[in-house]
Amino acid sequence: MIVTLDREAHAISVTSIPRDTIVDNGADVPKFNSVYGLAGGGESGREAMLDQVQTLLGFRPDGCMVIDYEVFRDVVDAMGGVRFEVPMDMTVESPSGGEITLYAGEQLLDGDQALALCRFRDGYLMADIQRQYVQQSFLRALAKQCFAPAGWTSLPAVYQALMDHAETDLSGANLRYLGLLALRCGTSDVARYTLPGEGVDYYGASCYGLFGQSVVDLVNEVMNPFEEEITIDDVYILTVYGGELIPSTWRGEAFDAGSYEYD
Repeated sequence: MIVTLDREAHAISVTSIPRDTIVDNGADVPKFNSVYGLAGGGESGREAMLDQVQTLLGFRPDGCMVIDYEVFRDVVDAMGGVRFEVPMDMTVESPSGGEITLYAGEQLLDGDQALALCRFRDGYLMADIQRQYVQQSFLRALAKQCFAPAGWTSLPAVYQALMDHAETDLSGANLRYLGLLALRCGTSDVARYTLPGEGVDYYGASCYGLFGQSVVDLVNEVMNPFEEEITIDDVYILTVYGGELIPSTWRGEAFDAGSYEYD
């Protein structure tokens, strides 16, 4: 996810890069979710991800944070749980063994339950695309609860969980500044986006081909850090046509997960 904080507009947006997005990384199945691991993880993995984001979006993010299951659970539990409306009944295998079942409706989720919610995708019409929408919605609820006056007492524990366990090139001062900026922007109306594209098949693997010009349009609308607009010539975006990888330069409409009625 790319998080954008606009100091002048006092606005926050979150833009998801689908995990199956096709990238030019030389792998047999060139997906975005392989970039971190192929680079060996850690600092090398983070730098590789930032390089790939720059290739796709035309700018390099100011920082990067890798959050694993343990950190995610610790943050949610440090807040005393997060109240969230689960969109549908779901059963998810737990990383620690067994299964976790959640039922549709608003409820207080602890760390393990929140992790199950954010990992679930098999029951959605658009699988990973809708999972990203639910993840964004959950993070918005988490941020709204965390930065509300009643949640301020949990901020030290949340901050410590991130500093102790998350992989990041952001300093403690960076994180404190970003937290203060988020407070000033407000978290009640975080805008949510997913890079526009479509499902494609590449040698039997399910992938996601981006609509190149639509990606550029979205970047300029919500996250371009430059004074000049980014153009299609500033990015390198691939899709599949006729079984082969080709540059993607056209426009297309993204699936609107927010309009889907879960059942």
